[in-house]
Amino acid sequence: LELAASVLIGLFFGRWLDGRIGTAPWMMILFLCIGFTAGMRAIYRFVRQADRDADAAMAEAAAEAGASQP
Repeated sequence: LELAASVLIGLFFGRWLDGRIGTAPWMMILFLCIGFTAGMRAIYRFVRQADRDADAAMAEAAAEAGASQP
């Protein structure tokens, strides 16, 4: 959803800017690429955070398992 939103915002802003300054289709292409890059960056950050959370949960589970053994 975040990737799609970033791309659509870039697309529409680029089209609007092209209409205002008469550079069609260059601003649309530029802002489409910027939107795609921003969306991919957001996905990458989300995946990194999910990996950190999973690692922390695994470490906590291992610590609890080790503490419960005599």
